[in-house]
Amino acid sequence: MDFKADRFIHPVIFVFLYVLFIFVGIATNQVMDDLGNDFSLVFYLYVAGGMFAYLAGCRFVINVPKHILLIVFIPLVIIVTYRELGVLSFLCALLLYFIYRYWHILMRYPLHLSVFGIFLLLINLFFIGFIPSLSPDIRFESQTAIFVFGYSLFFIGIIVLFLKDIKRTVIIALFGVVVLGLYGFRSYILILLLSLGIQILFIRRIKFRSFIIYGGALILLGAIMGYVTVSHLSQDWHLSPISLLFYRIGFTTHMLDKACGAAGAFGVFHGSLWTYAASSPIVGELLAGSGNITTTILGPLILDGGILELPIMAFVGATMNTLYQRAKISNNIVPFYSLALSILIVSIDISPVPLIFIMFFMALLVTDKLCT
Repeated sequence: MDFKADRFIHPVIFVFLYVLFIFVGIATNQVMDDLGNDFSLVFYLYVAGGMFAYLAGCRFVINVPKHILLIVFIPLVIIVTYRELGVLSFLCALLLYFIYRYWHILMRYPLHLSVFGIFLLLINLFFIGFIPSLSPDIRFESQTAIFVFGYSLFFIGIIVLFLKDIKRTVIIALFGVVVLGLYGFRSYILILLLSLGIQILFIRRIKFRSFIIYGGALILLGAIMGYVTVSHLSQDWHLSPISLLFYRIGFTTHMLDKACGAAGAFGVFHGSLWTYAASSPIVGELLAGSGNITTTILGPLILDGGILELPIMAFVGATMNTLYQRAKISNNIVPFYSLALSILIVSIDISPVPLIFIMFFMALLVTDKLCT
């Protein structure tokens, strides 16, 4: 890696991008008539505390025995999925364990894995009976267990395939983007493209100008997809795609401020957040009466436990640093670091808590297996 590339894929880049997001959100609230919100002192304290905890965690490498990680990982999967899946949550945990256990076999067939993931996404569309991108008001109903396993297997397969066969990766990735586009969740497409971009930076030199063009294309894609999605909502939007992008940043930042105020010092959910696979519906019910409200990765943690759960960001930082250090040693780890970093970057806008922590534990377990 050259020096410039290393700066853009280091775990600390998350802090820079998060602070930039917050800064843009604050500025947008001051200049857009559709927003026009001020921010509280507790908001700034929570943001600073979260970033400090993450940076502190980035100074450490997690060297915990894998059986200890499994003791935490398996119950976490069951707790997070039980409310939605019932007894099937035990089957879900068992399936994830077998995926980890026989990882070395699965990784021999990344092409088959990615194609099977796309197949599951198509099967899920058949079962739900509608195109989510054309029905944004009910698109969250498409996020079934089949959907989660589908995009997870697709992502894992495609990022590993990239190391072996770039041509096939491009073909399968384009087809996957089309299928994911039918769901109307631009975050999944951004994660896919970001993870491939991070791999390019990690394993080969790239000109700074090319990186800027690639990043600009991602931002433009996010703006266009966001505009297409909301154009099908029942609301009458008058904003352009670019204005809507800034509005989204400003609104998310404002909702984070509301979350900080509602949480106080010790939160309001007091652990119950971890019994939901997706936190945005319960956050939306608390802060706005209904809807799926994102408050960045910090918002759900703050609402659940306040200052008691903010240190969890240190675990996030330590996880990212562990994956980064392992990736520097072996190219086989690069796909998993790139996927983890891309999900973390996208979580600056969305709130994938607690699912993101399942992904972190899985990444630590798998990369530990690959290192031994």
